[in-house]
Amino acid sequence: PGEEFVPQPELIIFDVSTRNRVNVDLKKWKDQTIDVAWSSQEEAKKLIVIRKDRPLKNLDVCSVDAETGATSVLFSEEAWPYFNNEYSRLSVLNEGNDIIWWSEKTGWGQLYLYDKTGKLKKQITDGYFVTGRINQIDTLGRVLYFEAFGKEDGIHPYYSMKYKAYLDKPGMTLITKEPANHSLSMSKSGKYFVDTFSTVDKEPEAVLRDNNGNVLIKLEKADLSQLYQMGWKMPETIKVKAKDGVTDLYGVMYLPFNFDSTRKYPIISYVYPGPQTESV
Repeated sequence: PGEEFVPQPELIIFDVSTRNRVNVDLKKWKDQTIDVAWSSQEEAKKLIVIRKDRPLKNLDVCSVDAETGATSVLFSEEAWPYFNNEYSRLSVLNEGNDIIWWSEKTGWGQLYLYDKTGKLKKQITDGYFVTGRINQIDTLGRVLYFEAFGKEDGIHPYYSMKYKAYLDKPGMTLITKEPANHSLSMSKSGKYFVDTFSTVDKEPEAVLRDNNGNVLIKLEKADLSQLYQMGWKMPETIKVKAKDGVTDLYGVMYLPFNFDSTRKYPIISYVYPGPQTESV
């Protein structure tokens, strides 16, 4: 912040056969960033680009004609205090006719479907929970497989639970019911996926499921017996109230191998400057 000379991104398009060069004018904000999010696969004549201002408060999703460099804004967003760069990304289907976008416009991260002109067709997910990354898209069946946090009552809101939703039908379906953090690896057919799940106090386990979440085969379970023999103990998940007396804060407590409940122990707090993380 305040640096006088910040790298300035540009978008330049070259036609290999004709050696023609097109300079795309995307200038709008000082020291902005540019991300080419999608390019047409069939004719390579169209790009979808995201540009953001330096404070990450404003962005435009733009369509660019690769032959002429002409640019049009499909839709814009403003966020406070700033965009979540980890999740605010788009997926493009049907040669640019369908755009799936993650947004916190309601205050909760949700998925939205836009058409090629930037018109909102529908809100795919909705509720008082956070939708995360899209794990897989079945483009023929028009089905999304994605993660969400905090939707299920009684389950730790940091756990990545997996869901599926249809682009042309309302609602979303939970396909990983175990209260744990899940990772998904989908087959090319979209019919099956390997689900590896665990918590800090549960041994990792891998199963094969169909795309409705039914377990077909139990694959592996981690063997931690040698860890236990060395005296290792699983940490404890804790939940405490914040200073406001209302908000729940979640954490993990690791105790010494030779923990004695009658003794007092110091806590060493190592703080990384900023709001990102604190390690203890």
